[in-house]
Amino acid sequence: LAASLSLLHHPVSGVREDAFNRLEELGPAAAPAIPQLLELLQSPNQHIRSRAAGVFGYVGVEKEEVFEALFRPLSEEDSGIQYGVLRALDFGETKNPRVIEPMIRLASQGNPRLVMHALRILGQFGPAASNAVPLLQQFFAGTTNQFRSVAAYALGKTALNIRFTQTQ
Repeated sequence: LAASLSLLHHPVSGVREDAFNRLEELGPAAAPAIPQLLELLQSPNQHIRSRAAGVFGYVGVEKEEVFEALFRPLSEEDSGIQYGVLRALDFGETKNPRVIEPMIRLASQGNPRLVMHALRILGQFGPAASNAVPLLQQFFAGTTNQFRSVAAYALGKTALNIRFTQTQ
């Protein structure tokens, strides 16, 4: 862990990438890296910010300071950092419903790098994301098979669960 932390600021991008990958492999055991990863979220380098955000999907996204640091870039126009944040929230299976509206907005914008993660995250919330059902239906009816399959998953988690609970 200490070696990976020291390499996160290395000037050679490949060395930094290896350090990020190692932290992802360590998963929650890399929690001591959280302060340094939070610091890297402020980097002027878009790739570093995105990779630091993405590592949180393996280390953990539910600590308040981590969630807040990840939540802020969702309102930015920088799709690079948004991609890293969405990876983190998707892989980290966030349970914070504050992300539902930003996920709907980001999926609506249609950026393919963001749509897949945004749809999966919406599906993780089940009926709590019922306001996303019209958007999910649009993606399910669309022509992009990749989006259709993820929209089907999310619809199954949201709309089908809504109908099931209403009939009980």
